[in-house]
Amino acid sequence: MESTVEILQEEGQGRVRNQSCRIKAREDLVLRKVQLAIACSLFCVCALALLTAYVLIGNLRSAREADFTIQVQNKSLSDSILPQAAGWTARGNEKPRAHLTGTNKQDSLDVTGAPQAVQWEDHRGLAFIKNGMKYENRSLKIPKSGDYYIYAQVTFRESAVACTEAYVEKKNKKLDYITQVIIRFTASYPEPELLVSGSKTLCEMKNDWYTSIYLGGVFNMEQGDRLMVNVSDITRVDVTQEQKTYFGAFLL
Repeated sequence: MESTVEILQEEGQGRVRNQSCRIKAREDLVLRKVQLAIACSLFCVCALALLTAYVLIGNLRSAREADFTIQVQNKSLSDSILPQAAGWTARGNEKPRAHLTGTNKQDSLDVTGAPQAVQWEDHRGLAFIKNGMKYENRSLKIPKSGDYYIYAQVTFRESAVACTEAYVEKKNKKLDYITQVIIRFTASYPEPELLVSGSKTLCEMKNDWYTSIYLGGVFNMEQGDRLMVNVSDITRVDVTQEQKTYFGAFLL
């Protein structure tokens, strides 16, 4: 009887040991799988990082090469093509240009001038003359032949009293006109040439008024030509602010 009990106990202990061995084997297998998965993940991360770095370095190198190519092309264009095509320097800030502003200062007029020519400021405030442009005798003198954009704005104003007096003086005439012109004096033609003109109807109502006329256009000018702005009534020109009345030209 005792021997039988011992045999059964040994068999039970053997089964327990076998079950423990199988459990441990499964745990070892799972652990190895986890370790393998982690190793694969780390490998993939490293590979992706290396690939990303390679792509970024390649893009930076390509960008630098492209920028260098553009700089070389631009320098070549500036050094050769542009000056030949424009007949002038490649830098636009070296072209003749001027911007004058209205002023009450008194200046002299030669025989080509007119009492209704607007007077201008050529240095102070917003006014300037550059790269050969000259201001003399209330006119701009062109230093270089070519196509110029020429512009002028004159602001006119009148008080209610003056407007009423003008209305009464004209009796039943309700309309009063103000006119502005840009004229050119050139050595090749004895008489002043009208380039552009504009007019507006005023004094239709008996109150204070102000209005502006803007003129502008592209014209071919010869070296030595002079430009002047004339108005039909110089007493109505408003020169209280630089932004109201101005005159200028620049080479295209």
